[in-house]
Amino acid sequence: MDVTLQAEKRETRGKNEARRLRANGRIPAVLYGAEKGKAVEISVDPKILSRILHSESGVNTLIGLQLDGGDTRVLVKEYQLDPIGHKLLHA
Repeated sequence: MDVTLQAEKRETRGKNEARRLRANGRIPAVLYGAEKGKAVEISVDPKILSRILHSESGVNTLIGLQLDGGDTRVLVKEYQLDPIGHKLLHA
């Protein structure tokens, strides 16, 4: 399955910023390994990511992440769901 996911870098962190992202229809995520020893904070579309996670291959899906004009292959290692609404909160 060839899947592409658009991502945007985010400059701010914290609970309030995460809530603002979710209110705007995106969720916070963290990209590890992009820069040696550093984590890159990004935001992604939860509908597309949820569709990927509920596919036949699930978390084993190799995702083409488009970030700042570059294309990187990534795997989802961990994600958080809202315990009541079962919506994605963080990836």
